Amino acid sequence: MKYLSTFKSLFKSKNKIKPKTELEENVDNILQFLKDNNILTWTDFKKGDKLDKWALDNIIKSSCKSKSDIKFLEFHLRLKLSNINELNKLLNFYLSEEEYERCEDIKNEILNKSI
Repeated sequence: MKYLSTFKSLFKSKNKIKPKTELEENVDNILQFLKDNNILTWTDFKKGDKLDKWALDNIIKSSCKSKSDIKFLEFHLRLKLSNINELNKLLNFYLSEEEYERCEDIKNEILNKSI
């Protein structure tokens, strides 16, 4: 029995990959929908016509259970669609609001996009 526990401890992954939450999967699905409809940046997203915005609003509302879910989804969509300059502005905004967890997400996204 002692050997089995030693064996398990040797092969136990310290950096386990967290399974995606339903909201994170919804973000990925919406990003794929936007990509399929040639909306690749935050600017494209903001300039979309009324029908596109209406369809997207309905998708977002149907995939969220609460207002906090909608805010999470919108933040992560903006995070993925924004360029580095827009992310820096967003970072300054969240620093002034003292939302440090979101700041960390933005910094990570800036690093990913600058590579």
